[in-house]
Amino acid sequence: MTDKTLLFHISDIHFGLEDDRSLDWVVQEIAEKRPAAVVITGDLTMRARPREFDAACHWIRSLDVPVTVEVGNHDLPYFNLLERFVNPYKRFHRIRRVVECPIDLPGLAIVPLKTEHDDDSISRAQEWLHQNFQRSFPLESLAARVGMSLRNFVRRFKEATGDSPINYLQKLRVAAARRMLENHHRTVQEISEAVGYQDVAFFRGLFQRHTGSSPTAYQRSFGRAA
Repeated sequence: MTDKTLLFHISDIHFGLEDDRSLDWVVQEIAEKRPAAVVITGDLTMRARPREFDAACHWIRSLDVPVTVEVGNHDLPYFNLLERFVNPYKRFHRIRRVVECPIDLPGLAIVPLKTEHDDDSISRAQEWLHQNFQRSFPLESLAARVGMSLRNFVRRFKEATGDSPINYLQKLRVAAARRMLENHHRTVQEISEAVGYQDVAFFRGLFQRHTGSSPTAYQRSFGRAA
């Protein structure tokens, strides 16, 4: 890969006890360096108070670059125990579009494990998919693994993640294929099989739909020189 992609990673801002000078410096650095994306992880807030979320949301919306946010344990309701267990992510609605949002960049894909929901069964299914995305398996077996009928599993997966199980799996496989095309001197056929597709023609079409580029063109543009 000849061109470098600049990312900013910010962790544990803790709005409520935030350091305004540090945040102002970050905003200035983003304006000057123009990173391709900003990844925010850890605790946004100290105690998940509404005023802390208001401050966090206002600051994030001011960043004029793509942003993805991975939630922290401090961001679950601390004082309202009922809300903590019944609707723990309610206060994220102001920035829902960036919470655990995948970001596609030239030569790079940021694909977070979406946990911004309280469906433990679906979280287990997501974890299994991330660890076994290259395997061939009937969707019914994954549904059975988490104790659901196929119809119920598909419905709940879509409600929790915003994606169907198949589309979610395809995103994982395409992200893995992109990394291989960038870093490994392997043929498209070999990469197709490595991420779970024996039909290379299907893989080529899928990759084109997700990235806007054919695997060969992508490897030519972003692959490391021999």
